[in-house]
Amino acid sequence: MTFIPYRGDAPARVDLLAGNIDAIAATPDFGLIAEGKARLIGSTGTRRWPQARDVLTFAEAGYPDLVAFISWGFAAPAGTPDNVINILNATVNHALLTERVRNTLVDNAYFVTGGPPEALWSASRQQILQFDQMARAGTIKFE
Repeated sequence: MTFIPYRGDAPARVDLLAGNIDAIAATPDFGLIAEGKARLIGSTGTRRWPQARDVLTFAEAGYPDLVAFISWGFAAPAGTPDNVINILNATVNHALLTERVRNTLVDNAYFVTGGPPEALWSASRQQILQFDQMARAGTIKFE
């Protein structure tokens, strides 16, 4: 495979649909998949998408090291008091429990987890360390 840098998923999808490239690594567009314009071949996540339960994760397909995911979260300025962070965190977690927010996120290919602020940093740090080890071992190379 040849890596082609794009300025986001949208321009990559345009080239995919136009037949200019063979594949993209991006958050799936289940609308395009349902219309038969794109095909999902695997997931780098640790779980299968509910919209595509028959599509294996790459780890399930025999590539256990091909696990990567994007974590989204909220940030506050450094020095924000812990009580404010706790209120913000509780508010976000409460919103994630609502049917409307949860369904919107799931429909757009996100896995909803929520949790304490430390959980987001822990998952991000783990992935950074994983990619650092791969880069140092020469498994992946950055250009």
